[in-house]
Amino acid sequence: MVMLAMMSDAADGVLDGKNGTSPISMPMGGMMGTTGSLAASAGSSGLANAMTSFMGSALNASGLTTTNMTTLMQKLINSNGQI
Repeated sequence: MVMLAMMSDAADGVLDGKNGTSPISMPMGGMMGTTGSLAASAGSSGLANAMTSFMGSALNASGLTTTNMTTLMQKLINSNGQI
């Protein structure tokens, strides 16, 4: 679901939690079927932070390190959502 939401976010060329001017909603789980909005920073600093966490985790079997990803993560953080 998160990937579908991020694809919708990217469709307008700006990763800002919106498709055009409409906020992107996504299911938040739970039995009540609640929804929430994709965070404005999900495709920029949020993604970079998630990448940093993953790179340092035991789940990372890629052979890459945070150092290998620094340039990409900095571009995401500094992008202001512009693709």
